Amino acid sequence: GDPGGVPGYDSVDGRCARVRRTVFTKPRARSGASYRTSQRNDGRMTRSQLVQRIADRQSLLAMRDVDLAVKTMLEHMTACLAAGGRIEIRGFGSFSVHYRRGRVGRNPRTGRPVSIPSRYVPYFKPGKVLRERVDGATPDPHGEPGGA
Repeated sequence: GDPGGVPGYDSVDGRCARVRRTVFTKPRARSGASYRTSQRNDGRMTRSQLVQRIADRQSLLAMRDVDLAVKTMLEHMTACLAAGGRIEIRGFGSFSVHYRRGRVGRNPRTGRPVSIPSRYVPYFKPGKVLRERVDGATPDPHGEPGGA
């Protein structure tokens, strides 16, 4: 039969076209039922996807509360790093600021020398637990067991 209104269903030839996957998220307090289309993005996660995942797992929290918590956390981390501080999250890793001295580089098109000014850059060093989880979860492209 014709499942009219089903996302991804092509009524012309009666087959399902797997172009996109629509996911129904359960209704939650104050936000109502929502539909969203999941998109593959090569293993990357955006801030809004992080907020959505946390909200899905914590049914007692409203989406706007999770969004505010993530936004506040990122703002505090940014302010700490901008002030030259260091952030350490046990089991995850540490964020710090590294100084890069000025140098002379080359314009790749013309080959002419270009002055690159000194600056401070954010730096992340993963913790032992994170390194071990990533190493165990990521398949080695060369087929060797245990990562590299």
